[in-house]
Order: sequence, then structure tokens, then C-alpha cells
Amino acid sequence: MELPEGIDWAPLPKETMGDSYERPWIPAGSDPGTPEWVIVEQRLSMAQPMTPEAIMDIMQELSRGKCEAVKFEGPHPVDTDVGEGVWGRTYCTHDLGTPYGAVSDQRIVVDGAIVFVVTSSLRTSPSPAPGEFTFASEAESEAFRKLLLRSSAFVQESVRIGEHSSEPGTHIEIPGNLAATNPLDCVAVEAVSNSHTAAYIASGARSCFDEGDADAMADLMLVANAFAYYDPLRVTDESAHAALTALFADRFADIPSTQRDRVAAAIDALADDRDRVGALCAKLADLGPPEYWPTYMLAHGLGTLVGEEKEPSVRNIDRAAGWKQALSFTNCPESRSDEQAPVAPVTEDS
Repeated sequence: MELPEGIDWAPLPKETMGDSYERPWIPAGSDPGTPEWVIVEQRLSMAQPMTPEAIMDIMQELSRGKCEAVKFEGPHPVDTDVGEGVWGRTYCTHDLGTPYGAVSDQRIVVDGAIVFVVTSSLRTSPSPAPGEFTFASEAESEAFRKLLLRSSAFVQESVRIGEHSSEPGTHIEIPGNLAATNPLDCVAVEAVSNSHTAAYIASGARSCFDEGDADAMADLMLVANAFAYYDPLRVTDESAHAALTALFADRFADIPSTQRDRVAAAIDALADDRDRVGALCAKLADLGPPEYWPTYMLAHGLGTLVGEEKEPSVRNIDRAAGWKQALSFTNCPESRSDEQAPVAPVTEDS
């Protein structure tokens, strides 16, 4: 690969990659030869800061000649304590006619002097893979199933798009993808309203992490989870539902691996504190379901990426029942949410 002039990368040792360096996900009890979602993380050192244009150039270089169809998203700004930079993502399909056909979801994040290249690849046909990972719960298995659906849909769409494009590497900017246009600061749950999107609340959780308030971070993550679970119930584009898992990965992608245990420990501490969870769930039940238009999730889907929407993007649902499901997802006990009367449907102007 030819790098832009002035950019000099050197690989870091594999030992710095952490557990996510290479890990196949195989549903428990399934044949290891079935499709699998492989996460590969590579970290590269960088000699100098990069512009958004340079990021997109590199993403195109990485995919040129390797992808039967490719689409780009970004660049998006990154601003952390370590430094400022940008990240982008490329969706790539390649070798679809071989036993190693795959669809890849790749991000490049520039943070200070480190470049993170994170690739998630769905193998569409049997292929050997090192190691093995089995799901510990039905919830994890269901999450994997949704990833397969999203990736399968992308394979079909990208092949169709590729038939009409002689030049891979079309840059598509998608406003609002997982974006928090008015993010929350680190606030108490009492300050959250049902007009705050899951993306806003997740940004607040990240602010709490940056300020060292682990309890407030975990509280806001629970609230954001409830909102992000509710939104797919009304968003018709199933490929957009992956925003639920991508949301926190996006907000916390740039934290050092040495700090990730802090996040996990805070979440575990909240889960083990039934009184605290009960108090948060009572607040959520009183708050009621989201009142916003789920732009952040719609922008994550293929309908927006491809520019085709074959049905209304948001369906009307039984809001009280949907909110009860969302609270159940966050492990809330039986709540007062089922006593709330359904309210008027949310419109795009809300």
C-alpha cells in the first residue's frame, strides 16, 4: 500500500492489542464452519497528525483492488485528552465468489500519535479461524444473529451498488450517524428528559468517565441502553438496529485498554446494587418512552447509506408496551411503566 507523502507508520507489538486483536465469534452449539464475525484490531504508530482528507485517502488505499464494492463514511472529528484527530469507516465486500467471501466494517481512528485500525469481518462461507469463542447467554447469541442480518443485508446491497460503479471508493458522508449534536455533560439521571436521544446520553456517560465519576457514567449508560433498546422497536430498517451496540463502542472506542477495566467494573458494581438499579428504574418508568425522532439510529442504517427507503422509517408502536420491554432489557424489576397510557406518536418534527 502506498501511504500519503509524509506519513510513516510502524506496527506496534501484538501484545499491545488486547483481547480484541483477533477473536472469532461462534454461536454456542453451532458448527464451527458456519459464518462467523471476526474482530481484528490493529494499532499503528504515526509520525505526524493527519488531516481528514489523509484519513479518507488511506481508507481508499486499504480497500482499492481488494473490494468488489466499497462505501466510505466520514471523516468525523475526535477530540480527547490525548489529542485531536479524525476517524472514518469503510464497508467493503470482497471475494464473494470464494469460500472466503466476507463483508468488512473497518474504522480508522487517529488519536494523538496512535492510529487504531479496527476491522470487523463477517465470513459469508466456511473458512478456518484461530481460536474459538462461544456465547455465554441467549442475549449474546441474539445480538450475534442481528449482526449477521445486518451484514447479510449489506452484502446484498453493496454487490448491487458495485454493479453500477466502475470505481470503488465512493465517499459518502452520512450526517447524524450515531451523532450527538447537542451532547449532555456528566449529569445526574434527574437531569435527563425523554427528549434527550440515546446518543446524547451516551455522550454524557463518556463525559462522566473523563471526569472520573464512574457511578454517574454507569447510571447514564443504563438510561441510554433503555432508550437505545426502545428505538429499534419503532425503526423499520433492521440494519439500523446495530446502532444499539455501536453506540457505546463509538463513544468509548478511544479509551486506553488499561482504562477499560474501569468501565466494566462500574457496570458490574451497578448491576450488583439492586437498590440503586431499582431507584434508576423507577426514574425511567416515570420518565416514559423517548419523545424524539431517532435520527442517530436511522443514519446508521443501510436505508440512509444507500439512499433508498422502501417503507416509512419509523412505525407507530404501543409505546407503553415498548417502554416496558426496554425497562425489562435493562434488568428493571416490574415497573409502573405498564400503567402509563400510550401517548401521541412521535413525528419527524418533534
